Amino acid sequence: MKPQHANRAPAHPERVNVYEPWEELYWGDRLRCTTEQLRAAVDAAGPALADVRLHLEAVRSSNQPVLPHPGARRPMPSVRQPVPGTS
Repeated sequence: MKPQHANRAPAHPERVNVYEPWEELYWGDRLRCTTEQLRAAVDAAGPALADVRLHLEAVRSSNQPVLPHPGARRPMPSVRQPVPGTS
């Protein structure tokens, strides 16, 4: 039996939407990656399908994690700096 998302098509076929659960599953199946890999690729490369594909190919060929670019949707965790004069 086909998954439910297999009967649907994204509203914008050139943009990867990870905010709709069914679209996240659709793109994961189409790009043959996990939802975690898909989210990381969108964070690093943006939502354009061509950019996400290129990012996934680069990660697969290098087997190394790639950090998101500075304009990524989710901010990277920051390291807290001690406040001068406090212990």
